[in-house]
Amino acid sequence: MDEINLVSVIIPFYSGSFWLDEALESVFNQTYKNLEVILINDGSTEDINYILNKYNQKIRYYYTENNGAAAARNKGIEKASGDYIAFLDSDDIWESTKLQKQIDYLSYNKQCLWCITSYTVFNDKTREYIKEVKCDSMIGQVFPKIMYSSPIATPSVVIRKEALKDEEIRFADKLTAGEDSCLWIKLSLFSQVGCVPESLVRVRWRGNNAAGDIKRQIEARANTFKELKNFPMFNSNIIRINKLALWMIKYCDWLNTYIIKKKHIVNQNLLKILYFPTRLCFKILSKL
Repeated sequence: MDEINLVSVIIPFYSGSFWLDEALESVFNQTYKNLEVILINDGSTEDINYILNKYNQKIRYYYTENNGAAAARNKGIEKASGDYIAFLDSDDIWESTKLQKQIDYLSYNKQCLWCITSYTVFNDKTREYIKEVKCDSMIGQVFPKIMYSSPIATPSVVIRKEALKDEEIRFADKLTAGEDSCLWIKLSLFSQVGCVPESLVRVRWRGNNAAGDIKRQIEARANTFKELKNFPMFNSNIIRINKLALWMIKYCDWLNTYIIKKKHIVNQNLLKILYFPTRLCFKILSKL
């Protein structure tokens, strides 16, 4: 397919310039070449002049005060001029055909305003493969299923710029967990999602990723729901969410407010036990 559509690639950066270099290499090795790369420095204290010199005119660079990755991505959306928006975390890697396959998919599937792919997780220290996360079940009309389980990795997402014309359709930059899930849920309320089932992203596991932190999972469940209630289209669709799931979300809010924030329990294993009913509930609902 002709590369008539510009893709804006947004990369927030805070730390790990050696990872950033590898991430940028994976962008410039894409078979799809009509790109603009927007690098948002989220208040990092690292010297990345060698990165800026290496890529010179190939990137658009912006520095902001440290407000978190979500705010940095929102800044990138504001600066983007592409027909499509793609996101890449500064420590992750794209396979060379990633953008080409997603742009082709969206070109042929006009009903989809956004598209995801499956991905693999690898160990940062050993570079060994850990697992593959298949996302082929997350396709079409995915609300309310996306409320129960969302395997979507931010670096796998490509969105038509037109889907982001409403400023409410942004990353939830006031949250410290679940800020990306809020955006995916909002998009699912008014658009089908497309999926390229191949694993076209490599996500780096460093032992401190949010997915492995029970406290952050509970916080994300609770705060994502609160944030979404500020979005009118979500409120009009709450009735579609399973009632047991709503109770489990309220339970997460209780755990977050009275157990985690007050530090009554800090042991991860005990928190896993308390979180188990919620995890089981959402796992069952996601399979229905």
